[in-house]
Amino acid sequence: MSTFITAVFAVIFTLIAIGQFIWTIVVTYRGLTWFLTNFDDLPHIWKRNWRFYRRFVFRRIRQRFFTV
Repeated sequence: MSTFITAVFAVIFTLIAIGQFIWTIVVTYRGLTWFLTNFDDLPHIWKRNWRFYRRFVFRRIRQRFFTV
């Protein structure tokens, strides 16, 4: 009986590991396709994001740090 339970757990863990591997491939593919399609716009995207963080996010962080 314990061999059967061990085999069931091994199958379940193997299926979970295969699913995680497939999900890793999918996420990597999405990231690479986004990066390669937006490669020419990356300096603009980085400047825009930096401007957003500088105007809004950093200001809120600074307010939280320096308010007593």
